[in-house]
Amino acid sequence: MLVVPWAVGCGIGGRLTIRGSLLLVGGLALFLAQHRLAAWYRHRHRSMERRERRDTLAALAVLTAIGLGAMAAALIDLPPATLTVLVGAGGLSTAASLLLVDARLDHALPGQMLAAIGLGVMAPGAYFATGGTRAREALALWVLDGAFFLWAVFYVRLKIEARARRLRTAPGERLALVATPIGVDVVLAVVAVVGLRLGDLSPLGIIAFVPAAVQSITGTARLDRVASLKRVGILMLAHSVAFGVLLIVFT
Repeated sequence: MLVVPWAVGCGIGGRLTIRGSLLLVGGLALFLAQHRLAAWYRHRHRSMERRERRDTLAALAVLTAIGLGAMAAALIDLPPATLTVLVGAGGLSTAASLLLVDARLDHALPGQMLAAIGLGVMAPGAYFATGGTRAREALALWVLDGAFFLWAVFYVRLKIEARARRLRTAPGERLALVATPIGVDVVLAVVAVVGLRLGDLSPLGIIAFVPAAVQSITGTARLDRVASLKRVGILMLAHSVAFGVLLIVFT
């Protein structure tokens, strides 16, 4: 969810540059820092050993410093308004993740959806860091990456829930289970088309979503078969790579 949007931004922006590489370093560091922050925030009301608290806060400080430093070097030439939008998006995503920790929803569907949307900010960031100049195109890349990874979130949850329920011979139950993911797929398909038009990108970019659409159809049709979670994970990784490559090639 972080590396693929970055690769898409670099690919559409034009080329891999030192600043693009620094953006990836900064993104990974801030991603790890956010996890340290969430861990500390989750347990802030219970007593922590002095050493545990010290190590957590020290790692948080170091990772944050590395992340912000690398990000600043990568995006130093951005117009103030654009930089404000990107920084604001990152800040809002972090704040929202802490609210979800309070509600104990950070590992549930809301947290997964936030990750799919929030980490997609790497696409416009990488786009600008590697020479891109069009704000609408950058926003479109964010929309397209968000749409794809939201599909991945809902598809994986569908397979996990079907595995938990061991659906085999109950068509009614199976239909009820797939109704929401199918509805989400339709909405995300519309969002993808809107995203391509928003950025004035080639309509052929929709090809990047074809493997995911085929997976949705075949996966839903075979919902009665117990899915190996390892296989599902490998499939999602393959689909993510395919999505990134196809989006770069066809847009």
